[in-house]
Amino acid sequence: MAFCGNCGTSLSGPFCMNCGTPSGASPAVAQPATPPQEQCFFDEAGVFVSNSRFITPSQTYAMSGVTSVGTTITTASKKGPLILIGLGALAVIGAFLGGGPKDFPSVIAVLLCVGMIALGIFWFTKRVPTYAVVLRSASGEAEATTSKDKDLILRIVVGLNDAIVHRG
Repeated sequence: MAFCGNCGTSLSGPFCMNCGTPSGASPAVAQPATPPQEQCFFDEAGVFVSNSRFITPSQTYAMSGVTSVGTTITTASKKGPLILIGLGALAVIGAFLGGGPKDFPSVIAVLLCVGMIALGIFWFTKRVPTYAVVLRSASGEAEATTSKDKDLILRIVVGLNDAIVHRG
């Protein structure tokens, strides 16, 4: 006795009475669905953003879970440089208020104090904020990546927003 190659029912004619497949047909083989093409929205400085993944140097995030994206700014503390400048200024004042001509400060002491002030000013100007990409999902917020380069962080955020919009 012959059986249907599609559903396994016994055949009594040219077509299966259960599913309608011709009696000489081979079983239908399910074809795997082709995965959607991954589209790149950002690839720079070790960071990659596509419609399915967000890869940072330390972690990979699935874009399917990301609901929104934003930035944060952490300002650098300037206490250290200000303390160094203040100590240098106090040392210079103290050197000149020491007393009479025999106590007049040496050139080396004054130069060291001025050097402290200059170093403090240099340190103060080099203190820049840190910018971060913040991912929001149903499970909360995550600081994904940080940089001192504000423009880089903004380009990453634009790439992430484009990926979210593309995802729909």
